[in-house]
Amino acid sequence: MVMIDRERRITLVNGRTEELFGYSRKELIGELVEILVPERFRPQHPSKVESFYRNPQTRAMGSGGGLFGVSKDGTEVPIELGLNPISTNEGTFVLASIIDITERKRTEEELRRAKVEAEEVSRILDSSLKSIADGVIVADSAGKFLFWNEVAEQIVGLGTTDTPIEGWTTHYGCFLPDMVTPFPPQDLPLARTIRGEDVYEDELFIRNSRKPDGVWLSVNGRPLRDETNQLRGGVIVFRDTTERRRHEVELHRAKEAAETANKAKSSFLANMSHEIRTPMNGIIGMTQLLARTELRSHQRDYLTTVDESAHILLRLLNDILDFSKIEAGKLELERVNFRISECVGRASQMLMLRAAEKGLEIVCRIAPEIPDHLLGDSGRIQQVLVNLLGNAVKFTEAGEIFVNLNVESITAERARLHFSVSDTGIGIPADKLVQIFRPFEQAESSTTRRFGGTGLGLAISRQLVEMMHGKIWVESEPGRGSTFHFTAELEISDDQHRHEPAELESLLDLPVLVVDDNFTNRRILGEMLQYWHMRPVLADSAAVARHALQTADESQHPIRLILLDHHMPGEDGLHFAESLRDIRNQGQCPIIMISSGTSPIDAELGQKYGIGRFMIKPVIASELLNEVLRQFGRYTTVKPMQPPTLATSSPVHPRRVLLVEDNEINRRVALGLLLSRGHQVVVAVNGLEAVNTLAAEEFDVVLMDMQMPVMDGYEATAEIRKREHQTGGHIPIVAMTAEALKGDRERCLDSGMDDYVFKPITPAEMYRAVATLPHALPAGRCRT
Repeated sequence: MVMIDRERRITLVNGRTEELFGYSRKELIGELVEILVPERFRPQHPSKVESFYRNPQTRAMGSGGGLFGVSKDGTEVPIELGLNPISTNEGTFVLASIIDITERKRTEEELRRAKVEAEEVSRILDSSLKSIADGVIVADSAGKFLFWNEVAEQIVGLGTTDTPIEGWTTHYGCFLPDMVTPFPPQDLPLARTIRGEDVYEDELFIRNSRKPDGVWLSVNGRPLRDETNQLRGGVIVFRDTTERRRHEVELHRAKEAAETANKAKSSFLANMSHEIRTPMNGIIGMTQLLARTELRSHQRDYLTTVDESAHILLRLLNDILDFSKIEAGKLELERVNFRISECVGRASQMLMLRAAEKGLEIVCRIAPEIPDHLLGDSGRIQQVLVNLLGNAVKFTEAGEIFVNLNVESITAERARLHFSVSDTGIGIPADKLVQIFRPFEQAESSTTRRFGGTGLGLAISRQLVEMMHGKIWVESEPGRGSTFHFTAELEISDDQHRHEPAELESLLDLPVLVVDDNFTNRRILGEMLQYWHMRPVLADSAAVARHALQTADESQHPIRLILLDHHMPGEDGLHFAESLRDIRNQGQCPIIMISSGTSPIDAELGQKYGIGRFMIKPVIASELLNEVLRQFGRYTTVKPMQPPTLATSSPVHPRRVLLVEDNEINRRVALGLLLSRGHQVVVAVNGLEAVNTLAAEEFDVVLMDMQMPVMDGYEATAEIRKREHQTGGHIPIVAMTAEALKGDRERCLDSGMDDYVFKPITPAEMYRAVATLPHALPAGRCRT
C-alpha cells in the first residue's frame, strides 16, 4: 500500500512495500512514485494507469495490469496496481495497492506448459528424469514399463541383453530380476503402487549381472491417476543406499566397540573404587576409633581435620563414580543447615599445615553482618575454598593468604555472599586469566613442571559455583599475587537467634587485649570481639601491649582477657606471657594463645606461662566464643563441629558375628567397631574359610567382604545358600564392599545377601546392619 499526493510523491508506505522493493520508509517518503514503477515499464497504450500518471487526482477506479516494478537492487517484479482516490482534510490522495504477482505469473506459465502437446511434455520429462540422481520407473496399470531413466538402468540392469525390456508385461517378472527380498510378490513396491497405494521408504536388496555383490535400495512409490481419478499406473523412485548401509554397519560396530570400551571403563572404575576405598576405610575407621580415646584439645582438632579431609576425598570419589551424574554433567547440591564461619574455618585449617611449612599465614575474615546459620551445601563451598587455598599455598613463597567473606546482597530469605582468596604469590599473566578455568589447563606448561597438579581444580570450582547461582573470576598481576573471587547464593536459616548463647550478655563491654603483629589478624579478631559487644584493645607488639595494660589499669577498666599471638618478632608470645606474672594476677586475666604454627606448646609449659588455651589459626568464631565463655566459667550452646563419635542411645544387643575380610587394616577397623559394642567376633580371611567356619559354628550374622582371594564373597554366599537349601536355616549376610558403582547393591542382594554397606564403613551403618537384621535360623528351620 502506497499513499501518493497530487505531485505523485509518496507520503506513506506500509511494511510490505519495504519488503517487496527493498527500500526503507525513510528512503521512499517524498520520492516520486516512479521510483517504484518507472515509466519504461508502463503499458504502451493509454489506460487508467496512464491517466493516473497524468493526473493523480482522477477518480479512476480499478486496476492496471502488465506492469513491472523495480526493487532497490534493480530486480524487476511483475505487479498489479490498484488505484483508489482518498479525500482527507489535507487534500485528495491516491491509495495505490501494489500486488506482487510473481507467483501468479509462475502459475500461469506452468498452466501454459501443461497445455502443450503430450510429446513435448514427454520429452521434457524424459530429459529431466534422466538427469536426476535417483532411479525412476513409470509403469502402466498392467505393470508394463513405460519409462525408466539411466540411473534405473545402471542399478537394476533394465534394457540389457540378459534382461530384455521388450515384451515385458508383468510387474513381477520385470522389476528387479534375481531379487532377494523379504516381500512376497504382491507386496513389492511397484505392485502396490499400481494397486493405488503410496509406498514410503521400503528397503529392498537385489542382485544381478551388473551388481553381482548386490545392492540395497530405498524405494518410494506413488500411483498415477487421470483427471477422473482413474488409476492409470504408478511411478517408483529408488536410491542406492548400499553405502549408507555400509556406514550403518560400521556405526554399529563402532557402537559395539564403544560399549565394550565402556564396560572396560566401568570395570576399571570399579577396581579403582575398590583400591581407593580399601585404604580410606582404614583411615576413616582408625580415626573414628581414635576419637574414642582420651585426647588433648589440639589433638582432637587434628583428628577432626583428618576425618573431614578423608570424607571430602571420599565425596569426590563418589561423584566420579556416579555414572548418571557424570554423563548428565550434573551434581546435586545438598540443602542443610550449616555455619558459614565453621565452613570457612575448616577449609582454612585443612591447608594450615602446608602453609606453615612454607612460613605462610592464612588469615580469615567474615563480615559481621553475615548471618552465621545458612542453608546450602557447605561441603561444596568448602571444596571450592580448599581448591583456591591450595593453589594460593602452592604458588606463594612468602607473605600471607587472606580469605575474605562479604555480603554482596541480602534479603530476609537469601544472601548472596562474595568470597575472595588473596595471595602474595607469582601471579598470573592477563592473557591466561580465562584459560585457567578450563579443564586440565594451567597458566603455562612450566607451571605444571614446577608446581605439579592437573589443572582440574579450578574447572570443578567453576562448575560448583555456577550451580550455586554464582560466578568465579580472578584478578592478578605477575609477581604481585592473585585474588580469586566467587559468589554464591544461599538461603538464610530461620533460627539465627536460637543459637546465640544467653551467657553472651555476661561478656558485655569486656576489655580484651589482642596482641598480634599481623594487621589483618588484629583487624579480624577485633571485629569478632566487637560483634560480641566486647571492647577490644589492639596491640602490634609486646611493648605496645604492656603499655595498653598499664593504661587500662589507670583508667579503672583493667584488661580481663588477652588473645596472644605465639610468633612475633622481637619478643614472642611466650616471653610476653611470662613477663606478665610480675604485672598482674593470672587468675583474673586468662590468656588464650593463638598460633599459625604446626606444633602446639606443651600443656605443662602453657600452664607454667599462665596460658589457659592454645588455638590454631585461622580461629573459628564459634570455637573462640566457646573458649572465652569457658575461661570465665560460662557454658555456651554455640557448638562447633564435633569430632567423630561412636556413641548411640539405642540399646545394644550383643551378637555373634562372623567377620570375613582379607585386608588386615579393614579387619582391625571392623573388629574395633564391633568389639566396642560388645559383639563377639570370629574372623575368616576368605570366603572358603567362612564357609567352613559356618559349617562348624553358629553365628547371628555374617559381615562378608566381596573382593577376596581363594573364594570371593559372591561365591561364598552362593555356597552358603546352597547348603541352607539342603539343610534348612538362614544366616543373615551383610555385603561389606568397596564397590560403589550403580548396580553393585542390586548384584549383592540378588546373589542372596540380606543387606549391603559401603566402604569406608561408618559405625552407624555397621551397627544398623548388625542390629536390625533378623536372627539367624538354625538348620532344619525355614523363614516364612
